[in-house]
Parts: sequence; C-alpha cells; structure tokens
Amino acid sequence: MLSSTFANVIFDGATTRQEYLKHKFTTTGIIRLFATRYLRQLKDFIRLTSAIGGAVEDITVVVPIKDRYDFRLINAFASIRNQTYPQHLVKLKLVDYGSAKSFEPLYVSLCSQHDAEYIRVVPNSVWSKSHACNIGIKKANTKYVLTADGDCIFEKTYIEKAIAALKKNPFQVVVCKLNELAKGDVNGVVDLKNNYKKLFARSKEVYPMACGIQLTLTFFYHWARGFDERYMVYGKEDKDMLKRFLMMGLRFCDLSAKISLLHQGHKRYEGYRALFPRYYKRNTDYYFKSFSIVRNKTMWGKWNPVKPDKIKKNVRKIVISTVYFGGIGGSERRLKAIIESLPEHEFYIFAPYSVRDGFFPTTRNYHLNIPLDKSVLYDLYIYFAGMTPRYLGHRYCFNRKIAIINGTEKFSAEQLFDYAVLSGKNGARCLNGNVKTLFAIPEVRGVHPKRLKKIDNLPKNFLLTVFNPYGPVKGKEVLEKVAPYSNFPIVWCYNDMTRSRHLKGDYKALGPIDNVIQLRNISQAELFYLYKRASAYVSFSIQEGFGWAVADAFAYDLPIISRNTGIVTFFDKQKGVAIYNSQKKLMSCLAQERFEKPSYDKSCMTRYGCRELINKLLLNKPINNFQRAPL
Repeated sequence: MLSSTFANVIFDGATTRQEYLKHKFTTTGIIRLFATRYLRQLKDFIRLTSAIGGAVEDITVVVPIKDRYDFRLINAFASIRNQTYPQHLVKLKLVDYGSAKSFEPLYVSLCSQHDAEYIRVVPNSVWSKSHACNIGIKKANTKYVLTADGDCIFEKTYIEKAIAALKKNPFQVVVCKLNELAKGDVNGVVDLKNNYKKLFARSKEVYPMACGIQLTLTFFYHWARGFDERYMVYGKEDKDMLKRFLMMGLRFCDLSAKISLLHQGHKRYEGYRALFPRYYKRNTDYYFKSFSIVRNKTMWGKWNPVKPDKIKKNVRKIVISTVYFGGIGGSERRLKAIIESLPEHEFYIFAPYSVRDGFFPTTRNYHLNIPLDKSVLYDLYIYFAGMTPRYLGHRYCFNRKIAIINGTEKFSAEQLFDYAVLSGKNGARCLNGNVKTLFAIPEVRGVHPKRLKKIDNLPKNFLLTVFNPYGPVKGKEVLEKVAPYSNFPIVWCYNDMTRSRHLKGDYKALGPIDNVIQLRNISQAELFYLYKRASAYVSFSIQEGFGWAVADAFAYDLPIISRNTGIVTFFDKQKGVAIYNSQKKLMSCLAQERFEKPSYDKSCMTRYGCRELINKLLLNKPINNFQRAPL
C-alpha cells in the first residue's frame, strides 16, 4: 500500500487526486487492475534472468546534463565513486544533451577522472530530461538503474543499502527523502569522506521524496520504455515514471531512515526560467490525462552518436590563485579577460569566494577549486597579488610562476616567482628589484557588453568617472574638492554589490556632492552607454596599477584627464590625454568648455598584450619585447 505522504507527492495533493478519481483510478485499484495481468510475467522474467546469469548485481547510474560544469557536478560524481558498493559493479554514464561545444573537453576530462562513459547528444529540440535519461537507460545492460542528478550528493552507503533492499524484494523502487543545502553552503569541491556528515547537519529536509532519484531493476524501465519523452524542459516527468511503476504493481521502498541524499542549492530551473512556465503548464495538463504504463514508440531512447573531439595535444594547464572568481573589481575583470582570451587552454582556479555576477567567465575552459595532482607538471602558475590569495607555488610542480602586481601596494614575496607582471610603468615601485619584471596589458574590448542600455535624464554634456571608494588612493576626497569647479557635471559610477568582505570604504556614508551625479550599481550595459555619451573621462586616482576605467575610455576614444599612472604611462603624450600632477592643473582641465574627440594610436594595447605574453611563457619563446630594465 502507498503511504499517505508519498501519495500526496505523486498525486500532488487533494485537488489533483480528484482528477484521478474522475478516471476511476485509486492506488489500490491500479494495483489490482494491472497486477493480475502482468505481475506473473515479471516474476517469471526475474527467475529466468537469475537462472541464466542475471545474478550479477551491477548497476548503471545515469546523470543527464546540459550547459553546466561546476563543483556541483564534480561533487555528484565524487559521491558516486565514493560509494561502499564495489566500484567495478557501478557503471557511470554522463549524458550530455546538447551542451555548447566548449563544455565537451571538460566533460571528457571529468569522465576520464571518474571512470565514466561520456555520451554526447545533439538533439533537435529543447532540453528534455526524459529523453536524456532514456538514452542512458536504453544503453544500460546492468541489473539495476539509478537515475541521478548533477546537483545531488549521495551518502556513501546509498547504493549498497538500496540494492540490499531490492535483493529481498525486487518488485520495488527505492526512493528516499531529499535534504537541501542552502545556496552558499557548498562553494567548491568537497572532501566527502570527511565532510559529508557536516554537510548533512547543515541541510534541511525539504522534500519527502526525491522523485527524480529512482533505483530499480533495469527491466522495469525497459519494459515501460523509459520516461515519457513527450515531457519537455522540466515538470512531472519523474512523477509520471513513478506513477507508472505503481500501475505496474511495484511498491515504493523508502530508505530515508538508512540512507540520505543532499541537493546542492542553486537557482531553480537554472538556465530555463524563460521556458519553464509554458512547458510546466503543458506537462502538468498532460500528466493528468495520461494513464497508460507503456509510453513512447519502440525507438525510445534513440540518439545519433556524436564522437567527442580529440583533446588537442597543445592544451596547456594553467593554475591561478586569486580571491574572487566573478564580481565587479579590477582583478575579477582581469581574470575573466585572461580565461576568455585563451579558450584553447585549461585553467585551474583557486578562489575562496565565487560570485556569479559581474565579470564571470562565459567560456567553460576552467575548473574551480578542484584538487590538483602533485605528480603533474603544470605549465604556468599565475598569482594575483591583490588581497593576498593562497599561495600554491610550493605545493605543486610548475614550469613557470608569475605574479600579477596590482601596482598600488608593496609586494614583498617577489622572490617566489620567475617574473612580476606590471600593467603600468610606475608599478615597479611596489617591488624590491629581486625578480625580472614584465609589462602586460589585459584584453580590454573583449569584456565590453555587446548591447548598451540607455539611461534617461542625463545632462547634454557631462564628464564621466568610474571608481569604487575603497580608500584615499581612489581619489574620492579629490573629487569632492574639485567637482564644483568643473564646467560640466560629473557622473560618478560605483558598485558595492560584491567584494563586501574586503571593502574599506564606507559606502553608506556617501552623501551628495556638489556638481556630481552619483549612479550606484548600474549594469555594464548602462555603464558603457555612459562611455558612449560622455564628453570626457576623468580619473581622480592618486595611483593606479592598471586603471580599467581609463583603458575603457581609451578604447572608446574619449578625451582623458588623469595623473600619469597605470595604463596612462603607455600613452606617450598622445593628443587627447591631459596629464595633471596638481589640484590646480586638474581644476584647469575640468574648466574646459570643449573637448575635441581624439584619434588614439592603440598599438601599445597589442604590443604588450597579456594573451601574447602568456602564450610565449607557455611555449618558452623569447619575451624580450615585454621586459623592462632591472630596477
């Protein structure tokens, strides 16, 4: 008999249960109707398969995925390979259902590390979990099948205890409760052997049954022709499969008292929020009208095999230590620029904070916070010196090690690296002269938004400045003093949405400033609309390591008013760049009534390109044009 709790899950509560009653179906009635007709055949089949060698207790775990590779998927795979059940009996399959091409090498690498089969599918429709699962189920030739999820972490005894229950009574579907980990409880790859209990203690029970995590005999899936492939995107496909198992005469085996399952929190329907409402309604309507056991045509689970591309032999492994992965700061933007400008290489990022906002890489050529192999020689180690991230140079083997210097703070660990990389000619003052220095300018245009968003009620003419008031070096006090003397109003943009753990400036204390329009937390599309509209750009920074905002103004051919610091040191007195070294000179520049649009020579941006430097370091090619004289 079906428990009342599970009945509510399958029947979705009293209202939808009435829909079933209209069709004269109750749980007991379903079992009586179908058990007499089919159950004897099923029992005969089990006896037959056991007699001819089906007693091998092996299992296939099917994980469907699309366009997602992160620590959640790695943790899910690790939990399956961490099972106490004999691993040679566990066949793991990853069904890549139409992911972008850039994910392929990452999936291939993941499957290679976890002894899994990679199945790449190029479908002709939107995401269908049903079809993705069926592809793996159809290929399964093991005794059992477990349909899993790329976000779920299994307790290490899950498979062992589930199969033990099925040995006692094979006419069951093993299910259990689902405990939810809040978003942020897991931010990287977890050592599950030592930390599973701690994670479980943090979790909350949110679902009485994880409908999508089903373990039963493979024969039952094959006999019913798998999940109904008319369900698209998300919604009801897993409950529908359980409903059909009930109609076949199977029962639910709830092992929640013996095993557990954790779901790593994330935004619901991630990547499908626009499609979800329409398809969910369609799926729900179909769910309450469908009562057959066998679904799909005989070609269910059909797919056209796509062989994964061979991994290129010249792919290099680059390890990066930083503090923030994603976010709105200069180092976050530099990291995004480096990763996206070198899509042919593989990056291993170590960052204690991951922010899926702002400058978050869109290419998928990276791993985040996964353990490295101490027996491997990695090609390059890049250390982002700002905010002192964790140093890994002594723990693993690297061909070369470089430190990217922020140019505003003293760096005393240069002796640990082969080179110190600067983005301004004045940045060398932060070093002691114990290591060779290189110049490198990151890709600027590559991270500009493709579309701009209009901002209304702007003055006809205005000056633009962009900085976050982390401290006096950013020039907020200078802005307050000179703004009243500007001929045009100054639009000041700043952002406090991320990096809150390291902000020293008091954003809440910011008050109105005469002749200054403050825009807080605007989008990149809005920000670059301002670059397009502004009369000139003004930098109030006392000192810059690079100066992304000035670099953007240079890329947009805006007149620039700045101190001779950061990227400005590469401009070589170009027409359109006004250099000031005193408050009086700055006020004189701001008092101008007209700014002529310059035509910049931008050869310096390519001459010292960061992508070219990294490639030369990886290939051990000469880097003379990037070097500066020793201090």
